[in-house]
Order: sequence, then C-alpha cells, then structure tokens
Amino acid sequence: MVAQIKEIIAHLLATEPAVLRSGHFSRQLSEQLQRRFAYLSDVFSATEGLSLEHFIIRQRVEAAQCLLREGTLPVGRVARELGYSNLGHLSRQFQRETGTSPTEYRRQCLATVVSQLSAEEYNDFGNRVNYTGSGWQSCITRPANGSKPITYHHPPNPLSHARSKPIIA
Repeated sequence: MVAQIKEIIAHLLATEPAVLRSGHFSRQLSEQLQRRFAYLSDVFSATEGLSLEHFIIRQRVEAAQCLLREGTLPVGRVARELGYSNLGHLSRQFQRETGTSPTEYRRQCLATVVSQLSAEEYNDFGNRVNYTGSGWQSCITRPANGSKPITYHHPPNPLSHARSKPIIA
C-alpha cells in the first residue's frame, strides 16, 4: 500500500503538482485506494517513519533541487511548476530541508560544475561541445500512463555568467 501511495504522489508531482498542496489530495488518495485518508496516513507513517505530509514536502524539495541543478528556470517558476502557491513557501520548505535557500543552492551547484569542467569542453564562445547530459528528464520521470509531465528545458551553460563577451583577437 505504501508503494501505491508513493506512486500516486510521484504521478501527481509530475502531472498535477498543485493537487499536492490542495485539500483535494486527501480525497483523491482515499478514492484511488478505497481507504480513509487517516488510515492511509497512519500506515504510511508507521512504515516509513515520517508523516505523509513530510514525505510530500521532501519529494517536492528534491524535485526543486533537480530543477535548480539541471535547468534554467527562474526560482519563482520552479516554485510554480512544483505547485507551490508562491516563492516564499518553496524557500521556507527548501531551507528547512536542505539548510540553504534555492538561489544559494543553484549558485553552489553551478560553482561545483564550473570547477569540475575542463576548458577543452567549451568553444571560444563558452558553449559546451558534445553535451550528452540527460537534461530535465532525469529530474521527474514521465508517468506510465503517458500524461504530460512538467515542461523541461536544457541544462544551463555553467560558464554563461563567467564571460560577458567572447574575446576577439
């Protein structure tokens, strides 16, 4: 039953993330699993060692981390894509779960990427050559029933902020 609950949450996160913050989630989960929400929540908490609400928060924050790490969406758009009512709500939950703000997390990720890349991987204009990364699809997988996931974008060029203009000789 816990696996079914996790699957439903993953599906909603990928297709209808706003449902996870609304009062409709408990009703929807109860209807899909034909059990009272209180029972489902108790079983989940006893099995996983954390509340269903906290599990959902963790899943949303992990999705935000992935989107921030691998994408170019502004932080406010990441919040909307994951069903947060506003950026402040994402920021508070993100800070509580990770110990850092979403913006600082993205800066740290970009700094790590830039320090690990060799100069040979970029052409004279700071564009990555032969990029083979998995992009946004690695953040949230497409649901098995084929419903539409969050819109994905290409990962950022980590050097795009390092050079304001190409060097012309």
